[in-house]
Amino acid sequence: INHFKYVHVLVQKMAINVDLGFVYALHDLFSVSDSSSLLEAQHVENDIEFAGQTLQKIILPTTTDEAVKRNIFDQLHLSPIKIIFSFNVRSYGQHQLAEEQSASD
Repeated sequence: INHFKYVHVLVQKMAINVDLGFVYALHDLFSVSDSSSLLEAQHVENDIEFAGQTLQKIILPTTTDEAVKRNIFDQLHLSPIKIIFSFNVRSYGQHQLAEEQSASD
């Protein structure tokens, strides 16, 4: 297992394409739901227990072959020289139709 504290990568060009459906999916993913508050407390407890484990305890049992190489980065810094950001609104109608169908059910 290779363990790197800090890696800095210079990227020549980076293109980011985002559509409205993806934005809505992120919103749904991070929106707060009252019905899942009990599950959320259980997940937080599981995460705290998992975070207390050592890296060797987590990674080593999953490695079955000695030839398998793993790289672990504590910090990965990407520095793009040029960012092309495009936003697509095509999937907006699909999300709106799904909302209307769920409201009518």
